[in-house]
Amino acid sequence: MSWRPAASAIVFAGIAAGCAVPPVVTESMPWIPATGNSEPVIETMPKTFKPSVVAIGTELDVGERRSREFGFLPQPQLQAYLNDILSRIKAETKLDGLPGKVYITVSEKFEAQATADGNIYISQSTVKELKTEAEAVALLSHELAHVVFGHTDVNMFSNLQKQLQTGTAVISKLERSVTSKGTVAVLTPGQEKILRRMRNAIEATDKVLVPALSREQERLADSFAIDMTRRLGYSYGSGVKKILENMMGREAKQKLEDEAEQLAQAKALAEAGFQDPKRLVGDITDFLGDSILGQLSKSHYSAEDRLKDAGEYNAKFYKDMPRGSSQKENWDKLISDPMVVRIFENYEAAYAVDTLIAEGKPDDALKMARKATQRPTADHALPLYQLHKAYEAKGDRKNALATLRKATSGPEPSWEAYREIAQLEEKEGRKEDAARTMETGFAKLGQPPGRRYDLIRFYARNGNAAKVRTLELECHVKSPNMREMCTSASTNMGMGLQAVVQRGGTKK
Repeated sequence: MSWRPAASAIVFAGIAAGCAVPPVVTESMPWIPATGNSEPVIETMPKTFKPSVVAIGTELDVGERRSREFGFLPQPQLQAYLNDILSRIKAETKLDGLPGKVYITVSEKFEAQATADGNIYISQSTVKELKTEAEAVALLSHELAHVVFGHTDVNMFSNLQKQLQTGTAVISKLERSVTSKGTVAVLTPGQEKILRRMRNAIEATDKVLVPALSREQERLADSFAIDMTRRLGYSYGSGVKKILENMMGREAKQKLEDEAEQLAQAKALAEAGFQDPKRLVGDITDFLGDSILGQLSKSHYSAEDRLKDAGEYNAKFYKDMPRGSSQKENWDKLISDPMVVRIFENYEAAYAVDTLIAEGKPDDALKMARKATQRPTADHALPLYQLHKAYEAKGDRKNALATLRKATSGPEPSWEAYREIAQLEEKEGRKEDAARTMETGFAKLGQPPGRRYDLIRFYARNGNAAKVRTLELECHVKSPNMREMCTSASTNMGMGLQAVVQRGGTKK
């Protein structure tokens, strides 16, 4: 999370979510050394590693991240290289028992994040953008610092849950406001698209495994990354400095893109056929203003500030150390491998499909999607999902559905594909098939906590109160940190454990 260009990078349909309000730094947080410390941050490390109090377990943590968006990139060569670097960094800390591995996620955003279980998730777009091994070491060192110094112990669950409930209320109002005949709402394809994107925005707040980080925590992690890169023989200029310089450019660009996206989606919402669009847009605007994003952006630790602080730190502690190297040759050899090059090219083609569809070029979109599904990504979830969208744009529903189903059977199946198949089955009145699809995906992905919320919403929407209560109870027992989220999903439509208690109270 800490290497994203800006919190506002996570925006869907005018609703932003993902990061929590930065925690207040107090004296009860001994892992944060005072600004102007007289010794390198690495010297202030705990002598022994203490596992995080909010870790949910390695398997659940990996399963949770795998179930978001399009999961992980099936590329053992890249992952092995990054994990070898992480092993060297861990060895340099001289701390026993440091948990976690590096996983490459499927995303076109520049992002990296560490979780309470010690895992580090880096997007494949980030990996592609790195130019030297020094940058990779700096990136992984920064994220490992959050684990080593216990930053993930800052529990922001309650803020995220309240945020989710606010967002769920907005979604509920949107669904009720659709122009309808009788009691059954008739959604147009445009309305479906808007609501789906809105739901995705709200559900993005289930990223409770990545607590918000304060300015001091980020500064500490940057300093630790400088310590580590310099002590492992890498240069400051080709490592931490280069990453922060690149972030400065991305932040400026991202701010403009996000503002344009918010305006466009608010307009699309009003034009999608919803009743009282002015009030709905007001609700969304209020949600944005009160949201985690809005609060975080006010105290955002910019890349420009980080670069200034990092430069002063490096000059203070490493002025007399040999410059070090970038190890560019090692990185170039990895990235120029024909298999890796083709994977990156195919994913670029996959991401281009959306633009071509939006421009009204279905033939070009289908051609691009077919390129994306050539070897070695013929069975990768994202390229297949994009091919399914291209078929849909052409009106070829048969091939669209067949391709979507194929996206669930690759080496890294996609929850998004399972959910969309279920939505299609549900729309056709095949509720049992839809339920089976959702349950199959949930089981195959290892029962990730965040997806139990999706199941609750599905069964609540279809009136299966008994299943809703069962899932809510499971959530309370197996994922207590997500209790309020599950309760919110179940009670939103008058179901769940709370509804039973309320009805029982009324009878008395």
